[in-house]
Amino acid sequence: MRTIIVAISCLLFVSAAAAQRAAVITPVASELSTLIAGELETKLADPLKVLDSSMAMTAFSASAKSDPLNMTTAETRTAGSAVGADFLILITAKSLRRTSSSNPEYYEAYAAIFVVSTRSGKLVKWFLRSFTGDDTSKAERALSLSVPEIANEITKSIRAATEDEPQKPFVTKVGELPLEASPEAKGFRSPVPYRRIKPEYTSTAYLYDVAATVEVELTLAADGKILSSEVTRWAGFGLDESVLAAVRAMSWRPAERDGKSLPIRVLLRYNFKKIEK
Repeated sequence: MRTIIVAISCLLFVSAAAAQRAAVITPVASELSTLIAGELETKLADPLKVLDSSMAMTAFSASAKSDPLNMTTAETRTAGSAVGADFLILITAKSLRRTSSSNPEYYEAYAAIFVVSTRSGKLVKWFLRSFTGDDTSKAERALSLSVPEIANEITKSIRAATEDEPQKPFVTKVGELPLEASPEAKGFRSPVPYRRIKPEYTSTAYLYDVAATVEVELTLAADGKILSSEVTRWAGFGLDESVLAAVRAMSWRPAERDGKSLPIRVLLRYNFKKIEK
């Protein structure tokens, strides 16, 4: 009986991923990105329904975005609707010449993978694979050989996201910050953190010279307690997690209207850019 139950569970687990439509997108054109994307499409075609890459890329490029690797959740949903996919797999791959104190010259080939849900607009998985070699071809060859592992990681993340996405709706009635000089702003006092905490610019972002913006929407209770925190513009490279860790550690003076505290929703924006040390 136990064997049968396990077999049925595994079948359902695989089916959850198999039903999903995915599109592999290379927003930043490069020969290496195209190579890795093509190999990934082949490996992903069995567990997922992979859409035609040329049609998907055309539809993706036509949808309005500020930065294809640093989108808001709304932009992601729009792009996903245009492409017709449940998940977008965004890939950027490059070869770089590196130097270090122990090695005056070597080469790195890396691929940064963004797996985003077009239903929620969220970045459900970001990861990076990097390999080095004495020359570019050796590093790129090692990266190419890792494609089956990358495909497996993508499939697992889509399975997990498919299972986790159906969530209970957030039912607490929450207000929005009023516009300045609007009638709603009369008698209103905005929430303020008692202490601002600066998110860390991660070492991974520094290594790859990432400039990005992360936006987080906080829902604050009437006593200033954080009820929820949700990334509404993602960036990868560990920056999303850095921002969430910082904002969740803050304590807030609650919003007030006519002297009465009230729950409120707040949007926080953090800009990251590499500054040479």
